[in-house]
Amino acid sequence: MRIILADDHTLIRETVSIYLDRLTNDVSVEQASTFEEAYSRLQADPMPPDLVILDLMMPGMRDFEGLIRLRETHPDVPVVILSAIVEAHQATRSLELGARGYIPKTIRGPELIEALQAVLRGGTFVPDELLVDREQHPDVAALTQREREVLVLLTQGHANRDIAEMLGIKEITVKVHLKSVFRKFKVSNRTQAVRRAIDLGIASTT
Repeated sequence: MRIILADDHTLIRETVSIYLDRLTNDVSVEQASTFEEAYSRLQADPMPPDLVILDLMMPGMRDFEGLIRLRETHPDVPVVILSAIVEAHQATRSLELGARGYIPKTIRGPELIEALQAVLRGGTFVPDELLVDREQHPDVAALTQREREVLVLLTQGHANRDIAEMLGIKEITVKVHLKSVFRKFKVSNRTQAVRRAIDLGIASTT
């Protein structure tokens, strides 16, 4: 597993690398201190990394410009934002721009590993404290239990056929549930529904 870790603080890089080494038995961590250095490493190897971790405030990021650039040129590479800024709107914006996770630098080591494992499995991660109260939000309250189950599996990257098999229902029934979710969320496609679900914290339910 190849991971690019970019942060302008050496101590942060060294500390995070310790936990990255515990993800699997064959982790290769390439460190960078600026966005441009990380981007150069990404461009230099024809084989894409399994994960890129970017500090939100390091040189070259310019708010979200670095993330936008990376997502435009390497849309299939999972990107996680690592930040000292613990604010919901920053997390939401990161996910809207294509990041697969938003991890505060205050996170504990074991939780960091769990978060990155979730991302590597195709899911997303945002700490609970950066999510709105999903149980009180009217958009969530409007969903049926089955619609929630379908939506959770959708946020995990499963196709309709897989969702149907996992829930023991027909694929056409999954489509019906998703159509209802789109209507209740006032969105028009799967991507928008997933982003809305992440904003509301539904992606973190099991």
